Amino acid sequence: MFPFNVRVYGILINDNNEVLISDEKTENVSFTKFPGGGLEYGEGLLDALK
Repeated sequence: MFPFNVRVYGILINDNNEVLISDEKTENVSFTKFPGGGLEYGEGLLDALK
């Protein structure tokens, strides 16, 4: 079986209809993503978004 991890991302929209995004760079690759990340063992989805 292949190992896997669970990830969660949130879409945050403020009162001005602006969306929060994150511009990131790893080595030679730049990308834009929604805020989020991986869950720790025993952590719930909603807890991970806080």
